[in-house]
Amino acid sequence: MLWATQGFNAETPTLRKVFYNAVTRTTSVLLLVSPMLSLTQGQAHATTYWEDLPKNLYYEVGRYLTSKDFKQLRNVSHAWRAGFCDHAHELVVEQCRELALLQDFKRIESLKLKVWSVPSARELQHIAALSNLRHVQLVVHKEGCVEDSLVVMLARCGTLRSFAMLPSDLPKISGQALEELVTLNALQSLDLRCCFNLTDADVATLSRCATLRSLNLSYCQQLTDQGVVTLSMLTNLSDLSLRYCRRVGDGGLRALATLTGVTALDLTVCNVSAGVVSAWAGRLRSLRSLTLSDGSYERVSDATLAAVADLTSLTRLHLAGCRQATPDGFAAIAEKLTLLTQLDLHHMQMVSWSWWHFAKQPRCVLRELHLTSCGPVVDDSGLAAVARLKQLHTLKLTRMWLSDAALQQLCASRSLQHVVLYMCTMLGQRADGCGGAHFGEEPQLALAGSEPLQPQPSAEQGCRVGG
Repeated sequence: MLWATQGFNAETPTLRKVFYNAVTRTTSVLLLVSPMLSLTQGQAHATTYWEDLPKNLYYEVGRYLTSKDFKQLRNVSHAWRAGFCDHAHELVVEQCRELALLQDFKRIESLKLKVWSVPSARELQHIAALSNLRHVQLVVHKEGCVEDSLVVMLARCGTLRSFAMLPSDLPKISGQALEELVTLNALQSLDLRCCFNLTDADVATLSRCATLRSLNLSYCQQLTDQGVVTLSMLTNLSDLSLRYCRRVGDGGLRALATLTGVTALDLTVCNVSAGVVSAWAGRLRSLRSLTLSDGSYERVSDATLAAVADLTSLTRLHLAGCRQATPDGFAAIAEKLTLLTQLDLHHMQMVSWSWWHFAKQPRCVLRELHLTSCGPVVDDSGLAAVARLKQLHTLKLTRMWLSDAALQQLCASRSLQHVVLYMCTMLGQRADGCGGAHFGEEPQLALAGSEPLQPQPSAEQGCRVGG
């Protein structure tokens, strides 16, 4: 990337920021200069003007603009107005009253609309003309229902592939709006996280949308087993999140065994038993990512881990609440999940003993390991086992207590390239003799190449020394 700022006479700081952000993300070699400067490429010499921007740059710049930015840029020249209107594919609209801008952007494919108030009928008409609209995000900034008229107008575009409601407060969506969404024949992704008014009957409505591949119902706390059972009708579903749906348990989750094409499940704080996980084994053969935890941190036991170990297609596993698990439980994980590349563990005990099961497996391909509140102390033996994981690339430790000797075990690893300590307390005498050092700003502690790692915490890395 070649970015020339000499003679760059952007009219406003916004223009300078916009072009810097956009151009530094492109992969082409580009030289931008102000009017009447020479642009040289090989033997060719020509005078270039702002109107001569390459078409691909209009697209790149447009990815980072809000409707307010577009108001400024389209007034620079007729060429700019035409360029951005013809080639910008993404737009963020800060206010419903700015929807009038859409009449200039017929090719917009992605729209992010921040809903502060109820849009008028006239404002909604500007959405109807977006024949290429594929992706919509609604950011709801006030508690209350998203107006049915807005969803109806979006549905009339007929080409939507993804629809998301990103909460700022507590968004609601009505049954009528859901009825409109399920009529979309191309809809593949639906994100209704935090829609606290969503009921089992509403989810039953969603189950008629057979084209759905991704569904996020996180924090929809009225959802029960009855609603989850109806999701088994979505046979094309590959990604499902029921995160913090506390009323969902075995009765509903057992029905997910029919979703044979699912690749990712997030069941954080759902009441998942070992029996349910066993029911999935042999049926969810495409499952690659699984997140399991319980709010009490007590339900993930050896029986649960043994059942998880039978999901042999897993490449990513996130477990929280393994306080009842023993090294025997993790032995099954290490032995059977030979494709596992990422492991994320929260609030577990006896971690030090468990890692030797992974270190002894010649087929272990674990590349990323995240440990959070797995303590209080990871002893020298535990990190020595971690250091022996031959393909481990990234290690992240959060809220851990580490001794100097334990950290030196990691420094001897030849495979580790990233070690991140976040809110970790160092034990021993190295921290200026004050008894310990606390890492608070998620510093990257070291990079490994052919040389062993050398831990050197500093003030710039967010290290605080204290007793």
